[in-house]
Order: sequence, then C-alpha cells, then structure tokens
Amino acid sequence: MTYINQDYAHSRGIEVEYRKRIGNWFRGTASGSYSIVTGKSSTPEQGLLVARGILDETIKELYMPWDRPFQFNLIGTFTAVRGKPLFGVGEGYLDDITLYLRAFFESGKRYTPYILQGYLASNGRPDWEPDNSNPYGSVGEDWFWIDMNLEKGFNIGGLEWTLSFQIKNLLNNKNAAIIDPVTGRAYQYGDPTPRSWNDPLYPQLQAPISPYPDDPSRYLAPRHMIVGLGVRF
Repeated sequence: MTYINQDYAHSRGIEVEYRKRIGNWFRGTASGSYSIVTGKSSTPEQGLLVARGILDETIKELYMPWDRPFQFNLIGTFTAVRGKPLFGVGEGYLDDITLYLRAFFESGKRYTPYILQGYLASNGRPDWEPDNSNPYGSVGEDWFWIDMNLEKGFNIGGLEWTLSFQIKNLLNNKNAAIIDPVTGRAYQYGDPTPRSWNDPLYPQLQAPISPYPDDPSRYLAPRHMIVGLGVRF
C-alpha cells in the first residue's frame, strides 16, 4: 500500500490566566483559552483518497480532529493551617485541613457530520453517510466535570499522617468519548446511527454481527471516590 502524506497543521489562539491569593487560607486560578487547529490533512489516508478521486482536492485548510476550541479551568485551594482551626474552634480537628476544587470545561471532540441519503429498501432504515466535503466540521457535546480532594493532617506516634478523600467527576457528568456522528453526542437508545453501526432499532441478522453501540466506554469515567492514608517519616 502506498501512502501520500501532505500532513501539516498549525494552531493559533489566545490564553488568559488570573491568579488570586487571600492570606494563608485561599489560593485560586482561573484560566481560559480559545484556539483553532487546522491543516492540510489529519491522516495520510486522506491524501490517498484525494489521489484516487474519492475525495475532492481542496486548497483550504481543514479542521484537525484534535482541535478543541474552548477550554476553561477554575482551581481553588482552601487551607486551615495547623494551630488555626476553622471558625477559631476545634483545634486538632478543624485545623491542618486542605480542600482542593477544580472545575474543568472543554469543547467536545471534532467529528465529520453525517447527512441523510435516503432509506434502505430492505428494512426502511435511514441511510446516513459522512459528509466528506466537511471533514471534522462539527464539534461534539462539551465536556465538563468537577474534582474535589480533601486532606486532613495529624500527628500520631511522632509521625505526620495525612488522610485524604478524593472525588473525581463530582457531579457524575456523562462526557462523550465516542461520538455518534449523526447526533454529535454519545449514543443513546433510539438515536439515529451511521449505516456501519449495529442499530438496536434495525439489528443485524447476518454474520458478522457487531455489538450494539451502547458500550459504557462511550463515556469518560463516571464519578468515583478514592480514600488514601499517607505517612511522612
């Protein structure tokens, strides 16, 4: 097989960051960016398809699959230092505590949109095919999650101990890792699907039979919790 590779890409955009500190009890950072990544082609196969006449050649730059236009971060650290408990009470219990919070937002994954070509005569299934004139021209469902980490320090036996409790994806958001290119989000039962997918509404009846597109891996990790105990000698 011969590959015709004319790959190149470049990114441009703007990034802003703001940091704030209040005494010994708070440190925070807010940052955001907007960028666009375009190029000649994202894979060597794309140049080959142009050479074969399957795709139209264009002098325009195309969006790259890793282009994620918007990204925002909010990070806050709240600290009750040892000997200075929260609200001035509870020394030994409400001091030496650190709370980390992070909120993250990012534009969804890029994908090539699909357009309706008609309906299959065999079962009436809608025939969705990729719009090859607009590769990676659409952005999928946005990503958003919040992480939290709470740490408490204490001394036992002359050693410094740290008890931590961490929650990833606090709100249990469902962030799409595998995009249904017809809808721009992770597949949900009843959604239209590309012809190559095994749609439960129009199941494949002859081998090879593909699994249904409801694999849990179509989403990023759900909410999960981690408890840890550390010691410093």
